[in-house]
Amino acid sequence: SSTVLASDGAGQLTFVPPDYQQIGEMISSSTSGTISVNNLPVRKMYTFDFYAPGVSAAMNVNIRFNADSGTNYTSRTEAGGTDAENLDNVSATSIIAQFTINNSVYVHGTVQNTTNSPKNLLSMYIAGASAASGAPGKAQVAGNWFSTANISSISFITSTGTFNSGSRLTVYASKD
Repeated sequence: SSTVLASDGAGQLTFVPPDYQQIGEMISSSTSGTISVNNLPVRKMYTFDFYAPGVSAAMNVNIRFNADSGTNYTSRTEAGGTDAENLDNVSATSIIAQFTINNSVYVHGTVQNTTNSPKNLLSMYIAGASAASGAPGKAQVAGNWFSTANISSISFITSTGTFNSGSRLTVYASKD
C-alpha cells in the first residue's frame, strides 16, 4: 500500500494515505490563539497536519480534543538540540509540546479513536529556523487523553500569543 496524490479542494496537491480521506480543514483569516476542526465523524484513526506560518510570541503549541480543558491529559516531549529532553506533563489541560516555537511551525500526527477507550497520540513538531544559517527545531510528542468519548474536534492552542493569519489545520480519517 502507498500514498495517493489528491487535491485538497483549495487547488493544492497533497499526499493522502490510501485508506484515509480528508474530513475537515480550517484556514485562519486572522491571528488566533486556537485553530480547530469541529464536527468530526466517528472514525477509528485520525491523521492531521497543522501549519502556522508564524507566531506572535515564543510559545508552546498544544493539542486539545473536544474543547476539553479538564486535567485529563498526559504527554511526553522528546526534543533535540538545545531544548530539554524527555519533558513529562501529567494531569494537564492539553497535550503539551514543551518545545518553544519562535517562527513557523509544522505538526504532523496520528491519534487513535477507539470507542470507550482513552486516546493515544503521536506527533512530530518542526519549528522553522529564523534564517538559512540556523537549523530548524524538532520534537516528538506522545500524548494521552483520558476520556472515553469519541473525538469530535481537534484544536491547536497556544500557550501565549497567537498563530499568524493563514494557519491551517487539515484532518484526515480512516474510512472505517
